[in-house]
Amino acid sequence: MVYKKIDREKMFLSKVYVREYYHKKEKPLQDVKKDINMIFTVEGALNVRTRDFLREDTVRVIEDNMEAAHPVNVSQNWKPIPKYGEYNDIIDYEEMIKPGDLMKNLRVSDQ
Repeated sequence: MVYKKIDREKMFLSKVYVREYYHKKEKPLQDVKKDINMIFTVEGALNVRTRDFLREDTVRVIEDNMEAAHPVNVSQNWKPIPKYGEYNDIIDYEEMIKPGDLMKNLRVSDQ
């Protein structure tokens, strides 16, 4: 998760990177199953890139780039800057942004 500091009191969740593993290899980069990158703007734009890693004899990557057809509600992305050690409110991205709801209104982009 990447937060952008807006001022002395608040920050904005601008990026979420989620990685899923097969849990078969010792080296993480050789074990990646899926990557999801969500990028938000303050104005409500949402871009999502997914990459599925199919590991057979060789590695094949299936990539999709999607964007929200309409601005999404990013009010939950705004957080007060936490005090040192008090990070519980900013670490659970699934509770904050509800990715399942966001993914419903995406369309494949022409990138």
